[in-house]
Amino acid sequence: MFFILIGWSLFIGFQSCKKGNTKPNIIIVEDGGKPYRGVMHLNKDHWKMKIFIQENSLNDTALFGGNIKLVPGKTGTLYSGECFMDSMPFIYHPYKATTGRLVVEYSSEKGY
Repeated sequence: MFFILIGWSLFIGFQSCKKGNTKPNIIIVEDGGKPYRGVMHLNKDHWKMKIFIQENSLNDTALFGGNIKLVPGKTGTLYSGECFMDSMPFIYHPYKATTGRLVVEYSSEKGY
């Protein structure tokens, strides 16, 4: 019985020490030839933010947030850093892109 109690205490302790990832959110730009605006809902208490491109079938260069270039076909991490806001605008501008689809995942997690 003592070992079960110790094991259960350790399990609860480790669960409470997890970084507390929030569920990833998805934004889909269906028509890469048209500007798209949205809102990324965050948690300022979970200040470590990550923006990840899951799918990119754009036929040419586009802009994210006004100044980050999105190269056609490139996927992976777009941004990883700190963000101390509850929400943030999602701004897509087609720049030279006329067709394609963009699927972006974003999430935030607690810091250290």
